[in-house]
Amino acid sequence: MEYSKKTRSSPRTLDLNHIENTLSIILSQVEEPLPTITEIAEQLKINRRVLSRHFPVLCHKIVTKRRHYMRMSHLAAIEQCCQEIKEAIVSLQQSGEYPSESRVCELISNPGYFRYQQVRLLYKQELQSTLSSL
Repeated sequence: MEYSKKTRSSPRTLDLNHIENTLSIILSQVEEPLPTITEIAEQLKINRRVLSRHFPVLCHKIVTKRRHYMRMSHLAAIEQCCQEIKEAIVSLQQSGEYPSESRVCELISNPGYFRYQQVRLLYKQELQSTLSSL
């Protein structure tokens, strides 16, 4: 039986101060969205688990801030879609067409947002209000 001649590579020394400073700078950035922990680790050329193990608090803050930003941008996109639906219903009503869901979907930029309950509820309310005003 022959053993592999490859020996284990010696562990790299980490400049923990440099890594901590980098994480702090990233956390203090106003630029949104923040990069993921994996992207930060790739920038620093280390494994993301090293970051999580050595700096759990900073990593948690970065993840929390990124999640909050992503959630807010998602809600803003839903609000934009709701505004587009209102405009589409009005334009269809003015042209004398019934504002069916499929016709409204043709006029909005992202019809996939109809899968969200908030968007669907707004569509139904707007449809009811336009039909009751006739």
